[in-house]
Order: sequence, then structure tokens, then C-alpha cells
Amino acid sequence: MVADYIQARLDKAKEIGADFIVQVHPRDSADVVKQKVISALGGDPTTSIDCVGSELTITVAVRATASGGVAVIVGFHGLPAVNIPITEAVIREIDIRGNHHYNNYDYHEALEMVATGTIDVKPLITHHYKIDEVQKAFNTATTREDNAIKVLIHTD
Repeated sequence: MVADYIQARLDKAKEIGADFIVQVHPRDSADVVKQKVISALGGDPTTSIDCVGSELTITVAVRATASGGVAVIVGFHGLPAVNIPITEAVIREIDIRGNHHYNNYDYHEALEMVATGTIDVKPLITHHYKIDEVQKAFNTATTREDNAIKVLIHTD
């Protein structure tokens, strides 16, 4: 299941295999997003993975996860602290796990999966640039111009 507020990202997620997509609004509260997630899935997920790392998305991950489930926080914004609904997590016995960095083995395994075709990343590449267009490529990637997901810079 993928939740996002940008329809083009949701369309891409569905195209590459997401079973469920949920469109949220940037001003939605954690409880509104939680209800949208639960409604789309037909119940509370046993595992939630937050890849954004904002206070709102971490709160949604904890609140939407079924009692006794696991909320994994992968996203990280470099903030010194964010509020997490820890009381709710303890009462409902939600296991909160964090993962900030991937190790060298993870990168090796991921590259191997791409190289062998186990994972096809091509559908995620939305923009292509030549090496002399590097500034434009970085601008596209950082501003998400034209619904950019991944930007590839060709060196040849």
C-alpha cells in the first residue's frame, strides 16, 4: 500500500505493483490518514513502514498499525527530535523499529538484484539528462518538476 498526496506518484506505484493506493492531502490529520489507510486495506496493517520520517507520518504509522504489530521508521529528515505517540505504542504493544542507514551488504544485494533483473527499476526513472545538463537534472530532482520520481544522468 502506498499513500501520497501526488496523484502521479500513486499512479506510478499502482503501475509497478502496489496493491492499494491512498491519496492523502497535505493538510490531513494523522487520524484522517489513518482512517484512509484502514479503509483501503479493510483493516489495520500488522506492519507499517514510514519512508518519510515526518512527525505526521510516524504518528500515522504507529496509529494505523494493528495492536501487537510493527511500525518501521526508515525516513529521516535530520531533525534533532520528533514527537512519537509512545504512550499509544506502549499501550497497544506496537514494536517501533528504526533503520537509518543501509549497510554495504544491502547496497551490494540491491545492485545485484538490479543487475540480474530481479528488480526492474526502469519504471521509476522518469527523467533522463546528459552530463552537460547536470544542473537541470539536479533541479528537476529537488523540485520534483514534471512529477519527477528518479532522475538519471547519462555520462556517455
